Amino acid sequence: MFLAICDDSRAYINSMEKYLHELNMFSLVYDIFESGEELVDLYQNGKASYDVIFLDMEMKGLDGIQTANRIREFDKKVLIVF
Repeated sequence: MFLAICDDSRAYINSMEKYLHELNMFSLVYDIFESGEELVDLYQNGKASYDVIFLDMEMKGLDGIQTANRIREFDKKVLIVF
């Protein structure tokens, strides 16, 4: 399973990484993004494809809702968790 974590707080990213490491019985692979713009740029360039995206609601620049809406333009099937 290929995941993305998008959050502008390094503390939340670290917590999520710790949790994912504890669950690594399913061979989880993930990428980290510290802004919605980073994640959307990969989708726009055709370089992103995830099964699940963990997305922060409140971020500088593109917030979580805006980021999700932009991602939906490229990927209708990805599961987005706020």
